Amino acid sequence: MNETGERGGEAAETIVARHQGSHYAVLRHADRFYGVALDDLPFDPERIRTGSCRRSVHQAASRAEVEALIDADPWAWSTDPLPPVFHRGARPAAARGDGREPVVDLRGAVVSVPVRPAAETVKRRLIHGIRGEARRCVALLRQIDLAVRPGERVGIVGRNGSGKTTLLKAVAGIYPLAEGSRHVVGSIAPVIAQGIGFDHELSAATNIKLALAHMGRLEAWSPALQEAILDFAELGHRAHLPVQLLSSGQQARLAFAVTLFQTPDILILDEIFATGDEAFLRRATAAMTARIRTTPIVFLVSHNLAPIEALCTRCLMLAEGRIAADGPTADVLDLYRRTYRGAA
Repeated sequence: MNETGERGGEAAETIVARHQGSHYAVLRHADRFYGVALDDLPFDPERIRTGSCRRSVHQAASRAEVEALIDADPWAWSTDPLPPVFHRGARPAAARGDGREPVVDLRGAVVSVPVRPAAETVKRRLIHGIRGEARRCVALLRQIDLAVRPGERVGIVGRNGSGKTTLLKAVAGIYPLAEGSRHVVGSIAPVIAQGIGFDHELSAATNIKLALAHMGRLEAWSPALQEAILDFAELGHRAHLPVQLLSSGQQARLAFAVTLFQTPDILILDEIFATGDEAFLRRATAAMTARIRTTPIVFLVSHNLAPIEALCTRCLMLAEGRIAADGPTADVLDLYRRTYRGAA
């Protein structure tokens, strides 16, 4: 499409096109081309200098150059990888200079769950006689020693049932320790069960509040934050529909978007790079990658090893509820592949 409009005597602004269904439009202003977020239209180059653009503005001498910049960075922010709506005058502990750096420290940590005895039936009594069964527990994590400091992005790999998600829940404080100690400083955003806290009879907009409340962040809600979450999830036009009328993919997009719009000291991610269709996944991956790189401490579990290789500075391999290896990402992933041939 081509639209031209005069504004305040300035040179005409020409909207060349929306770029391949992305969140950007390509504009020509005087002799420069710009890639501008749709919600930053109408566009004035002065906004770049004043920092009032919500999202990044790409600029170049040709349309092809701008489109290449958009393709390389499809969802970035203007001067900070975090949307301005987050800031509210506060920053994570590591950036406040209050002397309390984020830290995760587990010592001899054991997580166990009780196993209920089988129901006493006439058949059991005939075969085994009447007997009492002692309450017993099964250990899911065994003697975990783990210390993580700011700047570390920790990937966690292991076969199904090795204890990866259990370890994340122990770090987050969701699972209490049966033995050992847990010392954690800093705000935590655990993204372990996407969609947790949703009420499927309520609207998508209302469920954003519920999800924030579940995360202990209800005070962060604002109309601007809600709009940004719905915008990222591409659900602004369905904000007032009950969640049960959304497709499973749309529900996943909403859950991911709520997840993305957090600024914790410690980010805990469990299989989050598998949400939505291909186009959304590319955009979501780019946005979450930026978030991971700006969060002081990150834990990332993924059966897809590519994001761990690309993003993590350290890696753990779990087996049977224990840490089987802990070291540089490349070394641990090499061991994991050799131990479980075909793992990818």
